[in-house]
Amino acid sequence: MKYLYVILVFVLLFSVSCISRRSNNYLSQKTDSSFVVPLAPIEKEPIIFNSPPTESDIDSFIVNKTPESFKNLWYHYNEADLLFEILFFAFVAADKFEITKGYLEIAGCLTNYFTYMSIGGHSKEIATHYLRKGANKSKSCAETYKSLSFVKQDAKLWLPEKHKGNSILTLKVNSLLGNIDDYIKLKKYLIENNQSELLLYYSYIMADRYNYKPANKDINDIFKINYQKYGLGTFGEDTKYFCSFFQ
Repeated sequence: MKYLYVILVFVLLFSVSCISRRSNNYLSQKTDSSFVVPLAPIEKEPIIFNSPPTESDIDSFIVNKTPESFKNLWYHYNEADLLFEILFFAFVAADKFEITKGYLEIAGCLTNYFTYMSIGGHSKEIATHYLRKGANKSKSCAETYKSLSFVKQDAKLWLPEKHKGNSILTLKVNSLLGNIDDYIKLKKYLIENNQSELLLYYSYIMADRYNYKPANKDINDIFKINYQKYGLGTFGEDTKYFCSFFQ
């Protein structure tokens, strides 16, 4: 009986040894360079724009003059919560490059994207003009124009989200609320940084909503300076029409 137990122990140890060798052989096969383990496909993360367009984005739009390059600007401004700062480039798109989305964006900027048609004294008249003109070239403009009477008005003014410590955003918010001192500071900052085209929406609000007369001249100066800056030549009909309200 004693020998039987000894034999059983040897058999057990031999079995364990065999299993171990098989396991090692299998692992060596899996780690061999010729053994390929299929991997699950890696999904690409969506590109998220969280900052305004760069100079390169703007230059691409000015040089290429395409709807795609304009949409790229739109996405950048939208994701940065500064969509209304696209106003100058929307005029360029419509006035100089015949990009019909420009008409929609002009009208949208002037009316808080059709939710506040009376945001300024002339906002509804001007926006309707551009939508009507764009409707002859763009289905989206035509549909928006037809649906204006059905759009619910909430009379809310767009304000960029404030970030603690960002003094420029504070100047922008206060300018939209009619603070003349902060508007002057914002204008000074943007001009000194060669970004006066971004002032157009704030000048429009100061002029058309708050009847701040010096902003009328600012609007005309912004177009003159930046048409020259970007080599756009003379004003077209769309820019002339807008400027005619702010003389």
